[in-house]
Amino acid sequence: MDVNPVRPVTASRNTEETTVPTAVSVRAAIEAWQNETAPGEERTMVAARLLGCLENAESMMQIRAPVTTLPALLPPSLIALTLDGCTALCDISHLPAGLKFLSVVGCSSLETVSTPLPESILGLFICHCPLLTGIEGELPPQLHQRVYVNGCTALDEAQRAFLSFPADKLSRKTLTAAELMADIRHFSANRHEEEGEAARNFSECGFICGDLHGLNLSKVNMSHSDFRRANLTEVTLTHAAVKESDFTSATLTDAVLDFSNLNQSNFTGATLTGVSMNGTSIDDVNFTDANLERAQMGGASFYESYPIVTGARFKNAVLCPGMLLEGAVLGMADNSPPPDIRCIRLADAWLPVPEVWDQEAVTFLLDYEKYPDCCLLKTIDSM
Repeated sequence: MDVNPVRPVTASRNTEETTVPTAVSVRAAIEAWQNETAPGEERTMVAARLLGCLENAESMMQIRAPVTTLPALLPPSLIALTLDGCTALCDISHLPAGLKFLSVVGCSSLETVSTPLPESILGLFICHCPLLTGIEGELPPQLHQRVYVNGCTALDEAQRAFLSFPADKLSRKTLTAAELMADIRHFSANRHEEEGEAARNFSECGFICGDLHGLNLSKVNMSHSDFRRANLTEVTLTHAAVKESDFTSATLTDAVLDFSNLNQSNFTGATLTGVSMNGTSIDDVNFTDANLERAQMGGASFYESYPIVTGARFKNAVLCPGMLLEGAVLGMADNSPPPDIRCIRLADAWLPVPEVWDQEAVTFLLDYEKYPDCCLLKTIDSM
């Protein structure tokens, strides 16, 4: 296979790319491909989707199935093709002439793209295809403007250099949801001491409805990102920058957010049961209507603006000393055992108090004028 990234375009390639197959030819290729289904492989739904795309001249197509091959011809109307998690796919042998965006994500068996990229290609995204050795033919120079290749360790060295992604300049905000989720899962599973700031930069990214359950995201930059309705259950997000991000209706059950900066982030309607916020900065964080049952906030802090807790629930949560509870939903205490730290009951929540009431502790926690943001009495009086 020719993997020279600067090979001249040949006349035969031009002819191939500019020849648009007829609808009859494409339909026949798809139906033939469907009839060649290997044992244990399901192509019927993919074929039906491709035929619908052909009939309606659709421009976008996503294939997410363990298919071993693709049809010899694809609908010529396609300008954006996403192959997401096609773990059995070994080769891509045809691409429509008018294709502008190709995304190949988590195709762990893919070894080659044995057809040249169309000259119309504007964006190429290949994430975590560890067996991919090369892409046939010339790589168009415009790919330098929009390319993302990551986790393709077997890729030909020359092509890998040509397609290197300047993460320090572009971040990951241009990635699609599928590309971004594949990338962050790979990042979480392959942490190492030498990773730089660019590798940890997930700022301004869209994780709407994404599943980040259990990921290790310590020390990342996820500020200005969108986590609406995302699942961050049991995620480790410590020592991280997560400022001005949107977690509306997200689930963060038992997440660990210790020593992170959440300032001005929005957790409206979010589920934060059992979340840990030891040493976490929560200036002007919006917890409106959030469920913070069993949340550990005793070590959290704020310095300029109080967190907003209107409609928030704190059953058996350990509160942050000094926070205002105006508008919070506080119920009757139950018989739940106290936390491991020394606390007093405050309605159905807990308020931490010092183990030893020496003069320093008395001043720090009870002197409203000197330490207004940490004063226990302020929290109690705000009920």
